[in-house]
Amino acid sequence: MGRLASALTPFFICTLTGCTSFSSGIVMPWEKSDIKINGPKDNFTLTGGRGLEREVVDPGLREELDAAKRLVQEKKYAEAEKAYHKLMLPGQPASVFSSINPFEAGPTAEARKKYPRSVYEEALFGEAECQRFQKNYRDAMDTYTKLLVEFQNSQFQRSACQGLFEIADHWLKPTLKQMNEYQEQLKGERWMVTPAMYVHFNKEMPLLDAEGHATAILNTIRLHDINGQLGEDALYILGKVNFFRREYKEADFYYSQLYQQYPNSKNAAEAVKQSVICKQLLTGGTVYDLRPVEESKKLLMTMQGAYPDLAKDEKWVGEQLTMMSRQQADRDYKIAEFYQRTGHPGSAYFYYELVCRRYPGTEYEKKARDRKNELRGKAEHESATQGTPPPNPTQPLIQGAPLLPGALPPGLDSRPLR
Repeated sequence: MGRLASALTPFFICTLTGCTSFSSGIVMPWEKSDIKINGPKDNFTLTGGRGLEREVVDPGLREELDAAKRLVQEKKYAEAEKAYHKLMLPGQPASVFSSINPFEAGPTAEARKKYPRSVYEEALFGEAECQRFQKNYRDAMDTYTKLLVEFQNSQFQRSACQGLFEIADHWLKPTLKQMNEYQEQLKGERWMVTPAMYVHFNKEMPLLDAEGHATAILNTIRLHDINGQLGEDALYILGKVNFFRREYKEADFYYSQLYQQYPNSKNAAEAVKQSVICKQLLTGGTVYDLRPVEESKKLLMTMQGAYPDLAKDEKWVGEQLTMMSRQQADRDYKIAEFYQRTGHPGSAYFYYELVCRRYPGTEYEKKARDRKNELRGKAEHESATQGTPPPNPTQPLIQGAPLLPGALPPGLDSRPLR
């Protein structure tokens, strides 16, 4: 016992006096260790349909991602794109994909499944950004779209939509130029609109149909940024482009989506106006179905209470209501002409009378009254020639003809049948 005490005495003396040479290699349990262990780290990823998934990210992958970010900060976009693209190809860190056949053209499905989704997602977004910074908009569009499709709830969704919007805006510049020149032509400031170039050979523009590719991008944005500012701007631009191209049905769809999804938007009142106009133009004429015109009138009367700026524009509202009434009057008048032409004077008389009552003070009332008097005179002349009593103008001239609202056929009264 005495020997043990004598052996431990130097240890206690060094401890009490603060000597560090003796215990320099000893780490007390309450002291924090400075030793760093570089091993795989756990990461949790929120996926679209599988919920929260746990994945292991190799430290080498994270170091390569950080190196690619530094290249972007140094504006070495070409080198950064290659670095991000390397991270998108499973098999690059051999420690993670040791089972991949190096002679295969692409990664196997099993290797892709094992690859950390967070690394692949970040590398995909980084490559798209580098392509956009280099104005390689063709490849950037494909990479951004691939990111939005493969990662429904991506952390880079808003940034990807912003990048796509910049690309679409660049591709629509020729269309915007045409629209401005068309307005100048309407004002008499120019005599023709310069046609836009359809084929492009640089990487900034698609090879063919830049406008079509731009509208496809805007549709992608509005579906991935619902209730966001980019989604609203995409709907507004899509409506304008389709209206300029006289695709009134498509333009009406986008304008309707705009004021329905964004009722408090600064463009909502204008979208209502454009939707009212589109509904009147997409009928194709009064010989076709005019239900869109009736919907347009209902929309205009309803939205005046929701948007005071729309109600204040009394001149425009009055013009639209007049145009709607003219279309409906022309439709009813042509129906009357059809019955008269096919040998149904009673039905024709009924519709001429309908035009006179519905649209008083218009040119259609005058024409319908003249035709109605013509039919009446002809009927009276036939009755006088044949010796039959003249027709009663309050009743249909032929059996089975339409009746005015509230009128009853001859021989019936208003009493209920037993």
